[in-house]
Amino acid sequence: MRNSDEPRGGVSTDFASERRAFSRRQRAGGVGCVVLFFVVFLLAGLAFLPFLGWPVVQTIGARSWNAVPCTILESAVRSHEGSDSATYSVEVRYRYLVSGRLYESSRYRFLGGSSSGYDGKAEVVAALPVGRQAVCFVDPKNPAQAVLDRGFGFWVLLALVPIAFCGLGLWGIISTLKKKRRRGQSAPGGVSGLGPAGALEYPAESPDWLPEPRGVAKVGLAGAGDPGLELRPAAGPVARLVAIVCIALFWNGIVSLFLKDIVAGWRNANGDGCQTLFLVPFVLIGAALLLSVPYQILALFNPRPRLHLDRSRLRPGESARLTWSFSGAAGRIRRLKITIEGREEASYRRGTTTHSDRSTFATLVLLDSDQAASFGSGEIAVTLPPGSMHSFSASHNKILWKLMIAGEIARWPDVSEEFELVVLPEAPRRFT
Repeated sequence: MRNSDEPRGGVSTDFASERRAFSRRQRAGGVGCVVLFFVVFLLAGLAFLPFLGWPVVQTIGARSWNAVPCTILESAVRSHEGSDSATYSVEVRYRYLVSGRLYESSRYRFLGGSSSGYDGKAEVVAALPVGRQAVCFVDPKNPAQAVLDRGFGFWVLLALVPIAFCGLGLWGIISTLKKKRRRGQSAPGGVSGLGPAGALEYPAESPDWLPEPRGVAKVGLAGAGDPGLELRPAAGPVARLVAIVCIALFWNGIVSLFLKDIVAGWRNANGDGCQTLFLVPFVLIGAALLLSVPYQILALFNPRPRLHLDRSRLRPGESARLTWSFSGAAGRIRRLKITIEGREEASYRRGTTTHSDRSTFATLVLLDSDQAASFGSGEIAVTLPPGSMHSFSASHNKILWKLMIAGEIARWPDVSEEFELVVLPEAPRRFT
C-alpha cells in the first residue's frame, strides 16, 4: 500500500531538492572553469603588456624631449643565433653634449630585443656610419636618457597583442559573471507540468539546455501574462564597426612586419619569391578588411529595425505576433524580407583537430515584399510548424533559431540584422 506521506509522482521532495542542488553545483563549477579560462588570457596580456606597451608609452613621452647633436661611435648589425633561425638587432653607440657635459648612450629605440629580417637593420646601420653627425633626443629632466629613433613604426602595433588579450580576458570574465548573476536572480525550479490548457509550463529558471531570451522586455512564461520581448540584434552597427577596425588593425599590423622586410629585400635586389607568394593571401585578406571599414561606416546611417514579439518564447504550432518599425529613412528600402531559420551546430574532435558543422534544417519566410510604402512599420503572424525542434544549447551541440530581417537599398549597404529566438518544446496533447 502506498504511504500517504509520499509525494505524488513517485519522486520525493528531498530527491528533487538534491537534484536541483546538484544542478546548481554543476553550473557553478562550469562557470568557474570558464572564468579561469578567461583569467589565463588576462594574465597573459598583463604579462606581455610591460614589454610591448611600455615602449609605446616611452615613445609618446619622448615626443617632448630635446633634439641634441650627437656623434656615432659604433654602429653594427648584431646576429643572434637561435635553434631554428637567426634574428638581428641594431647595435649603436653615440656621444652627445648637454650643458658642457659629455654623455654616451646605446639606445636606438625604446623597443629592445631582436627580430628577423637582416636587410631592414642593415639599412639603419648604413645610415649611421661611425663618425656621422646625427641627432638624438634627450630627456631634459635626465640628460643620461637619450634615444635616436622616437618615431612610431610598425612595431607599435605589436602593443595591440597584449591589449587584445587583456580586453578578451576582461570581456569574458565580466560577461560570464553577469550571466551567472542573471541565473542566480531566477527562482529555482524545473518543468512544472501541464497547465489548465494542457500547455507545458516553465518557471522563471529554464532548464540548463534551454537558452535565455535576449531583449529589453521582461521575460515571462510563454502564454498568458507573457509581456513579450523587444528583440535586439546580436551585434549593433557600432559594435560591428569597432570589431572590424580592431581586427583590421591587428591583422595588418602583424602582416606589415613581414611585408616591410620583403619589400626591402626586393628594393635591394635580394627578394625572395617563395616568401612573397606565401604572404600574398595574407595581404589580400588585410586589404579586404580595410575595405570593409568604410562599408561599415556607411552602414551606420542605415534605417534601423525595431522588432517586438508578443511572446518571450515561441512554441511550435502556437501563433505569435511580430511587429516592426524603422528608425531613419525606411523609404530608402526597395525590398524587405523577414525570415526565421532553424540551425544546428555541432563540434567534434577528429584526432587533435576540432571540427564544427553547421546546417539549416528549417526556413520560414514571414515576409518578402517590394511594396516600399508598407516598410515603415507593420505586423505579421509567426507560427512555427508543429513538430519543429526546440532550442537547445550544450557544450558540443546547439539548436538555434534566428529571425532575420534584410532590406535592400540601391547603391548603399543593405540592412541586415539577426535576432535570437528561444523555442520551447511543443506542448503535449491532452487525451480525454
